[in-house]
Amino acid sequence: MQRLLQELKNLRGSTLVLTHSLADVDSVSSAIVLGRILSWLKKPCDIHCIDSLNSSSKHLLKEIGFELLLPFEGKLSKYSNIIFVDVSNPDLLSDFPKKLSSYRGRVYCIDHHYHSNHLHTRYSFIAPHYAASSLIVFDLAKELNYSLNSREAFLLAAGVVSDTAFFKSADNSCFKKFSELLEYGVDYRRLLTLFASAPRLDEKL
Repeated sequence: MQRLLQELKNLRGSTLVLTHSLADVDSVSSAIVLGRILSWLKKPCDIHCIDSLNSSSKHLLKEIGFELLLPFEGKLSKYSNIIFVDVSNPDLLSDFPKKLSSYRGRVYCIDHHYHSNHLHTRYSFIAPHYAASSLIVFDLAKELNYSLNSREAFLLAAGVVSDTAFFKSADNSCFKKFSELLEYGVDYRRLLTLFASAPRLDEKL
């Protein structure tokens, strides 16, 4: 975690924060909150999805009043850094790795999945002991003394619930961190209602 913190603090130039293909709730929530943390650190950044959001992510963002992430269609040369969130496997990036072949900037990955096939990066923080990437971003926020607002905490909480399939894959650490997220003003009943009304809110990669 300390190396990741240092890399983020040392970012120079503009940064592009990206989800994986068909972005699920954990990837979208993590990317949005990470982007807001970078902006708070005065690191200019844009947040996009690779191609599209899954139906669960769209439902979540609409219900809590966040703009939908748009597919990235710009020029990579505009950015000095790219950070992939909730993904480190090029197979989960559609045809985006082709665009990376000529990219000369720095690439980073933040992920809680272990894959044998990894992107070539300057640095990858891959931590399978985290139940969701949203919890990695939560720890980053705490380490940086970034004060999450209730909507950001709600996003991260939704990412945890979604990626653990309603805590089926959660461990003690996950429950502890989730309870901390609730203290930021997350309405758990609203979260459950949102999940109940969503089209397959447990969709994930």
